[in-house]
This record gives sequence, C-alpha cells and structure tokens, in this order.
Amino acid sequence: MATNRQRKTHHMRKPKSHKKSHHKQKRQTKKYSKRGGFGLALSKYLLNMMDGNKKPNLDNQPAKNKKIDQAISELSSKLANPTENLGKMLSVMCKDPDNCLSMGQYIPMMKRFFNNFQDLSLVDIKSIKSLGEQSLNGYVFEIPFKKNGYTSYTVLKSTNIPSSDNLFYEYYVGKTFINKYIRKFPVFVETYDCYRYNSSVLANTFKNFVENSTNEITNLNKIITRIKHTDLTSISEFTKMFKDSCSEPETICILMQHFNNLTSFKTVFDEKSPNYQINKVDGPCLFYQLYFALSVLGDKYTHYDLHSENVCVYKPYSGQTYMLMRYHSNGSVYEFPSEYIVKLIDYGRNYINNGTVTTKEIVSDVVCKSSQCNPTCGKFFGYGIINGLGNANVSYNINPTQPNVSHDLRALNETNPDFLKNEDFYYKDQYGTPEDLTGDVNRIRSIHDLRATLETAVFPRYNDMVKAKYATWTKVAEMDVYDDGRDYEFRVI
Repeated sequence: MATNRQRKTHHMRKPKSHKKSHHKQKRQTKKYSKRGGFGLALSKYLLNMMDGNKKPNLDNQPAKNKKIDQAISELSSKLANPTENLGKMLSVMCKDPDNCLSMGQYIPMMKRFFNNFQDLSLVDIKSIKSLGEQSLNGYVFEIPFKKNGYTSYTVLKSTNIPSSDNLFYEYYVGKTFINKYIRKFPVFVETYDCYRYNSSVLANTFKNFVENSTNEITNLNKIITRIKHTDLTSISEFTKMFKDSCSEPETICILMQHFNNLTSFKTVFDEKSPNYQINKVDGPCLFYQLYFALSVLGDKYTHYDLHSENVCVYKPYSGQTYMLMRYHSNGSVYEFPSEYIVKLIDYGRNYINNGTVTTKEIVSDVVCKSSQCNPTCGKFFGYGIINGLGNANVSYNINPTQPNVSHDLRALNETNPDFLKNEDFYYKDQYGTPEDLTGDVNRIRSIHDLRATLETAVFPRYNDMVKAKYATWTKVAEMDVYDDGRDYEFRVI
C-alpha cells in the first residue's frame, strides 16, 4: 500500500471559495469524530439506562470526556423515562431516519431502539403505503415503525406469483453477502429479515388493505411471521432453508432498508429530463461510486440485473449542499464533490461467493437435488433465472451460477451517459453480454476497464465542469471509501 508521501490525489478538488472555511470545519470534524458530540453521547447514555445498566465509571476517562459524561449523568438522572427521552433525542439528532440508518454512528443505536425492526407491534399500521407501481414480479410497501413519538421506515418486498424471483434467495444474498459490505461501500442497501405471509389469502388481503385504505387489519403480526433460522453459513441450515423456499414461494417477503425519494439512473440520465444538463456533469462521479464497489468485489459478485432502474441516486441533504467524496484506489485518491449517494437495489438474480458457498453450489447441490424444488430445478418456484437454464440465460448471457465482469455494464449501456460518447465501449445486447477480458483503459469491456477509464481519462475532462457546478454550494459532509477492506468513513461537518 502506498505511503502518504506516495499517494496522489486526483481531480475535482473542493471549490476555492470554500478553502478557508474548510480548514476550520476540518478541525471541528476532527474534534468530534471519535465521540460524535454531546447529542450522540447522551443518546448512548439513555440506551445504557434502557438496558438497566448503572451509570458509567468516569474515573478512567480523559478529562475532556469526563465533563461531557458528568453533564450527561446529571441531566439523565432527572429523566424519568429513558426510552421516551431517547425517542425525543432521536427526533432532534436524527430528523431524517434514513440518513441516520445509512451513515454515521447512530446506526446501532437506532436499530436497538427499534428492536432491530423485528417487533411488528411497533408498526404504524395505518401509515403503511405502496411504493411505486406493482410489477409482474411483485410489489413493495413502505412500513413505518413508530416508538415513543419517533418514526423510522422500512421496505417490505413481496412477490405476485410462485415463478417470480424467489425472495428467500434475495434474502440469503443480502444477509450473507451484501450486508458484509454495507460498511465498506455506501452503494449497498441493507437486508433486515425474511417473513412469510400466513397464507396467500392474507397476502392479497394485506395488499388490498394498503391500496384501498380499508380498516380490516390492525396488527401486522396476524399477517406475516418472521422466518426463523440459525447460522445461514452452516451447510445444513442453508440447505434446509433453500428446500423450504420452494414451498409456497409467493408467500415469502423480505424487510429491507428504506430510502426516501430514490431517483433511478434511467431518470437522472434521460436527455429529455429538465435536469439533464445539470445531472450529466455528475455522470462520471455517480458511475464511479457504483463501479468502484463492483470492481473491488470482482469475481465474488455479479448483479446480473443491473438495468438503469435498479441503480438509483439518493440525496441525503436538501438544497445546494454536497459531500466531498474521496475514493482510495490502488494508492491514489480520487476526490470529487457530489450531492448524491448511489444505491444499488434488487439482489434477486445475483451471483455471489460468500466464502462458504457460491450460487452455483446452491443451485446444483441444493435446489436441483431437492424434491420440493423439482421438476426442472426450481423453475416454477422462483429459480428459473438463478439456475441458468432458461432461454433468457442463453440469449442474454444471464447465468448467475458464475461471475461475469462484463454483464454489469448494462446500466452504462442503457443510459449512454455523456462521458461515454468519446469512449470505445461494447455491449452485445440490450439485456446482457458475454464476459470479455480483452479490454483496457482505452477499450471498455468490463467493470474493471470502466473504473480505470473513469480514473485516468474521464475525470480530468470533467474536472472544470464539476468545480463550476459546486463552486457556490456548501459542503456538509466528507466520505472516504477504500479498496483495501477498511470500512468507509463518514463525517458530518
């Protein structure tokens, strides 16, 4: 790994108009980076009280920390209900629960406050609503959890028919692979839990309840039940669970992380969009956020359904504000401002190698050998794409039983962003392409080629345009993302 003296920082520096204030802000960020300030410390103290623990021992603390903890101790001793007051504290410190659950030090605190989103009695049943339009594959609901006056949101994803992509497989991908990289790459979305509707009839009843605002459901516990399991990396456990997944697969649903107002790449890079001229400036930086992560994961992961509506942008802060993002890549640092964080969704057709098992082994050793999943290797139970045996698999090189470092360029091919028009890029069909390892920085044939092309050729071309866009904007946060296995770092200014 390069030393600090060897490391180079490339492209898209912070706007000159913010230089002085940046240095002042940086000192403030450094001061509170370890503790997160008084609010975070008080919230942790309240959680400690909720758990029935005694006041912390201040004897061995540094002097500067003792003052904060002593103040917190005096204040907390006057609070009759720590759970209720933690809710009030979160209402102040985490006004946007999606942000707090996505970045920063409040993540474990919020999960504990909401019992890891497993207590369905906390669901505000009357505020559940549909998200987006119902598709052939399924439908999605926004599920609000409310406790002591504070609300946080989740997403419940369901299927329509038995042959739709099996949601237990998507859950398995999320829990055993994607969630391991949540703190490495901000592009991923967390998977919480897997449930079953208590019957197909109840699934339809619930869907009608949400769509028509009827009053016939008062408790979500009567509609869905969490699928319990032990260690999913255990061969015996995941074998049992995959066999069970072929039984009434249309009743399986998964609870996932929520993001408000996601906008797809399809919309962002639509030349007819009124914001296109502004968005195209961010094109290289947005694609880099996505393909940096995919390139680092390499042969461990292929999405295989990476169309332009499965890649979205999320704007954490309103108005003309930006985050300074630094990607540490092969000893160099690629730095750029961005108002957006990119999010990759829908993991139901992914190839994974989670260190215990690969998708190929799941299909060949479990699904195809299970009497519950036969005939035709789970085709009628949601494994028709995953098993790699269907017509679409052959025609469009969709084969989730093996990795393909070229296939995930589909989003690039569909959107045809402005920066691509000067590049040598090849993608065989609308829905897929065979793996091609012959490319390089001048010939984009794989996710690795695209990452290199952005770093060496595209970023310098767009540097001035990006600086011009953000020249008068306000920096509100900094993020450092690494390719060496370290967690990313996020600091609010």
